[in-house]
Amino acid sequence: IGAPLSIANTSIGRLFAAYLPRELVAPLLDAEFAAGVAPRMDNRKLNKAEFDAYLETVRDQQFAFQRGDLLVGLQGLAVPVFDAEQRMVLSLSMVSLVGQRDLEPDGEIAAHLRAAAHEISASLGAQA
Repeated sequence: IGAPLSIANTSIGRLFAAYLPRELVAPLLDAEFAAGVAPRMDNRKLNKAEFDAYLETVRDQQFAFQRGDLLVGLQGLAVPVFDAEQRMVLSLSMVSLVGQRDLEPDGEIAAHLRAAAHEISASLGAQA
């Protein structure tokens, strides 16, 4: 639609926040916090320490998921694609209305996204 979206409240933004160098991401997240755009999860605002802990979870699980954190009724799932230096270079993602698709991290769509991300990563020289 052409509108800038929140880094902290979208699955793609969260994924990039987790994997990009901290010195690139921190000023952008600080600006969101300063503008009153706090990260939300499960209908609750997160402080910076809680969000940093969440980003560690994103790195551990290699996906970011959100449901209603940006807009009520909207959900998103994003998985990383890595290059030969193990840097995240792009994201595969899906966004839908809640209930329209099963975007749960343990669901079929998530499995397909992960498989495609692994295949692309391997083609870019990433190690499994």
